[in-house]
Amino acid sequence: MKSEITAFDLHFLAKELQSLANEWLDKIYILEKRGILLTFGNKAIIQATPGKIWAPSAKPETPDRIHPFAAQLRKLIGNSKVNKIEQICSERILSIQVLRSNKNLVLYLELFARGNAVLCDAQGIVMAALATNQRVRKGQPYALPESTDTFHLSEHDFALRFSQSADNASKTLAVQLGLGRTLAEELCVRTGTPATDKATPEHAKDIYPELMKILGQQPKPQIILENSIVIDATPVPFDIYANKKRENVEKFGEALARVFAVPASAVKEQKLAPMQQQLKKIGTMISMQQKNLAELEAKATEEHKKGEYMYEHYQEIKQLLTDIIEAKKTMSWKEVKQKFAQIKEINEATGDVVVEI
Repeated sequence: MKSEITAFDLHFLAKELQSLANEWLDKIYILEKRGILLTFGNKAIIQATPGKIWAPSAKPETPDRIHPFAAQLRKLIGNSKVNKIEQICSERILSIQVLRSNKNLVLYLELFARGNAVLCDAQGIVMAALATNQRVRKGQPYALPESTDTFHLSEHDFALRFSQSADNASKTLAVQLGLGRTLAEELCVRTGTPATDKATPEHAKDIYPELMKILGQQPKPQIILENSIVIDATPVPFDIYANKKRENVEKFGEALARVFAVPASAVKEQKLAPMQQQLKKIGTMISMQQKNLAELEAKATEEHKKGEYMYEHYQEIKQLLTDIIEAKKTMSWKEVKQKFAQIKEINEATGDVVVEI
């Protein structure tokens, strides 16, 4: 199941969220485990936790007590006008540029590692942060992590970085170029590149234009299901999921919510449901077999008793059958039955006789 957002996902989500330009950033909440919730009037909601971000269709439950950092952000950018929302380079960082009291400010949502929220002024100086570290210090310029801006590489630089990798094609795309495993697999499938082949400039010539093509596609979000469980959300249809059940979703932020907003306990229950049904079916079969076994054991006991009784009265039974056979030579079956009280049933067609001893 999809466990975190990729830079590729954020590329499309940022485009979708750009529709919030000129809206008002209303309330800000800090949730448990470094989560953050932003509301834009009645227009939209953005919710993020480390490694994840989505746009829920309804406002989730919020804390009774406001977090000190949320109070600080509300004081600085509460009820501010949104100018622009964008992804920073090819990073998992969402930038929300706002205007408050004629001042341009930027809120950065870092979605990697332990996650963070950083507010900077127009010059990029850190004004407030949920967490500080070597890159993020109040009063100092906000510094981006060192990485490759894959989405904006030239074809030459892409091929150079790709072919310099010691890993195979798929791992190079996923890790070295930061595209994530799913997109790496998709690019290999679309270009016919063997995923386990050594990364070469020849592969790069096919992969680079396909990557640019995908990045430029119009969003057509889908959720991917397996046994009724949502396992992934993609901003555009992926060939690698051609054999999976897929559902179209109007907005990618909502598709991500279908993956990320579901509590882990609920996901576990969904995964266990088919197993529980199978166990229930097996349990029913075992119960039926146990019932049949009990009936067979009772019947076997009864037949065993009959066998022992016949063994103990063998001479008596043998004599009775001999007498019946002799009587039949001169009598009708009706007369034979009248003569022997032990006879309970006679099949005249077959000559079978049932006696009770």
